[in-house]
Formats: sequence, C-alpha cells, structure tokens
Amino acid sequence: VQDKGPRRLSPPQRPMSAGVWFRKCLRLHDNAALVAAAESGDPVVPFFVLDPWFDRSCIGVNRFQFLLESLRDLDGQLREAYGSRLLVLQGRPDDVLQGLFEGTGPVHLKSLLYERDSEPYARQRDA
Repeated sequence: VQDKGPRRLSPPQRPMSAGVWFRKCLRLHDNAALVAAAESGDPVVPFFVLDPWFDRSCIGVNRFQFLLESLRDLDGQLREAYGSRLLVLQGRPDDVLQGLFEGTGPVHLKSLLYERDSEPYARQRDA
C-alpha cells in the first residue's frame, strides 16, 4: 500500500439552530418567539446582545444593574425550566447576528425569532 501523505479531515459541522433573541421582553412564560422556536424542531439557542450603544454611561448605573440582574434571572429560569442557558454576546447587533448566521460566532443560526421592540433606536436598527 502506497502512502499518499497526510489525510485532511474536514472540520466537524456544527448543527444549525433556531436563535431566540431576547431584547426587551426578558420573560419565559408568554414569550411567543421562544414557543415558535421550540415548535420548529431545531435546537434552540436563547441569547441576548449587550449592545455598546446601551452602556452604563448612556442608561445609568442603576438601570444597567437592573438589566444584569434580569439577565441572571432569565438564565436561571432557562436552566430550571429547560436545562438551557442564556448566551450573552457583546457587540453591535448587526455584527453579532452576521457572525451567528455565517457560523463564525459561538453558534450557527438557521433562523432567528424575536419580539418586536418599539423603542426609537430599535425601530431604526430593525429597519
């Protein structure tokens, strides 16, 4: 048998997931996006994006602290109810989402579900 040199193995494919982007509504009990993702049959990845536009200097220390406490609580609820975790990502949402859909982020998304955000910044971002 003749040796043809080292074999190259292709990198393992990561499964594609349904992403649930928690934005303003940090609840589980009536989250339509989470229900729809679960019904898709794909693995569900709940995540939150810490947008640099909303840093402590813009929203105030107390509001930022409340946000962090709410994210911890949501993570705890996901662990208890579903054995899942909340993935917290940092960066501009458009950059973070691009990485998730291209597969260069921590997960590879096939679909994205989220609730509508009526804040002026969010409406501009989502347009």
